[in-house]
Amino acid sequence: MGSNHPNLVTAAEEVLRLTKRPMTCRELVLESLKLGLVKKCGATPQNTLSASLNRNIANKGIASPFIKVDRGRYGLNPLNR
Repeated sequence: MGSNHPNLVTAAEEVLRLTKRPMTCRELVLESLKLGLVKKCGATPQNTLSASLNRNIANKGIASPFIKVDRGRYGLNPLNR
C-alpha cells in the first residue's frame, strides 16, 4: 500500500456512505474488514486510518470527503457529496 493508505481511506469512505453515520476509526476498520473492502494491514490499522483521515482533511479542507465530527469520530462531509 502507498504511504497515504488509499485502500483503507477508500474503504472508510464506502463504509460511511453505507452506514450513514459517523464512526470511530476502529469501527471503520472493523466494518471494512467485515465487508471485505480491505485485508488487515499492520498492527494498528485504526491508528493508520486516523492519521490518513486527519491528513486528508488538513490537505483538502472543504474538498475532503471527510469531516471530524468529534474526538476520534469521522463522518462524510455534507459539502462534498
